[in-house]
Amino acid sequence: MDIRATGVLVVHSAPRALCSHIEWAVNTAVGEPLKYRWRELDPSTDLVRVEVFVDDAPSGFATSLTSTLTGWSNIRFEITEDPGQHSMGARYSYTPSLGIFAAAIDASGSTVLTDARISSILTDAGSDVSAIRTSFDDALGGPWDRELEPYRAVVFDDSIRLLHRVG
Repeated sequence: MDIRATGVLVVHSAPRALCSHIEWAVNTAVGEPLKYRWRELDPSTDLVRVEVFVDDAPSGFATSLTSTLTGWSNIRFEITEDPGQHSMGARYSYTPSLGIFAAAIDASGSTVLTDARISSILTDAGSDVSAIRTSFDDALGGPWDRELEPYRAVVFDDSIRLLHRVG
């Protein structure tokens, strides 16, 4: 039985020269050509961004794709593979400075920490509350979220206005 998966890849930033290579890697992991709409991040740079929705791919495509894209120069990305009927989903984030973050996700997209991981965090940190907070932040992908947030906030639709210093 061939288990299929859905998900999304967001390349938050990549040099324009890597577009065709990224498309090849995605198409190989997914098993079919997908549609790409690359957008410029800033006219003064050669960095571009794309979101690709995956409707029908082999289970595990996110792991395979993360393995392929990791380490490419100046690329930042996130990949989610939705949970299946009998499996957890996966979330991968990558930045050149932090490397890979990987986590299991549930049906609502929340990161799942096992009891063994929680126990390890508490045991390693002892009674140091700051260490506990830092360890849970790392386990939930906090450093990756903070580094990628400015890229997530990029808006391309001119009809949408971001309000700053409100309230």
